[in-house]
Amino acid sequence: MRDDEWLAARGATLQEYDLGREDEPDIGSLLLIEHSDALPDAFRVFIRPGLDPADLVGVTSWARRVFERYLEHGPEPDGWQLRTDGDHQLWGRKVYLPPI
Repeated sequence: MRDDEWLAARGATLQEYDLGREDEPDIGSLLLIEHSDALPDAFRVFIRPGLDPADLVGVTSWARRVFERYLEHGPEPDGWQLRTDGDHQLWGRKVYLPPI
């Protein structure tokens, strides 16, 4: 299953959203897990408006991997931040690493 299909099957559609981080243009996405006592956790993927389509593929791949780890191991391995409303969030930052 493709990453975008996996996300869609769990209700995690990509939504453009002004992340309000103009001083940090390398932040291109925000993942959110909304918790509810009555419903299963809801996954949300917010992307910066105008995100380069090539970067969108990377965001969907990354989002799937961290959501899967969250489901298996909880918030600790990837450093999810606990919000005051009880939900969890994780910022997506584009980082270029040198070749090994």
